[in-house]
Amino acid sequence: MIVSTCCFKFTLIILSSCMHIINICNASSTYQTAASYHAIAIALSLMEAYTLSVQHEQTTLQILQAKLGSDDLRTQVQFEFAYRSSTGL
Repeated sequence: MIVSTCCFKFTLIILSSCMHIINICNASSTYQTAASYHAIAIALSLMEAYTLSVQHEQTTLQILQAKLGSDDLRTQVQFEFAYRSSTGL
């Protein structure tokens, strides 16, 4: 239970930090915003909020597709990650 409590607190710290970064960036830095959404997705996954985690991974993918295009390797990697997250693979 102690490990679970520590993990939860750590996850909340990550989540809070990412939300702060998103508010500061306010879409001025697309890459930081995408990275923050990805970090939030990881934090939500640690909290076992898988549906929200997948939604944040999909948002990350949409940001990267808009900024980099679908052919960019970074977008393709994120697509694979989002697909695996949504299918449980």
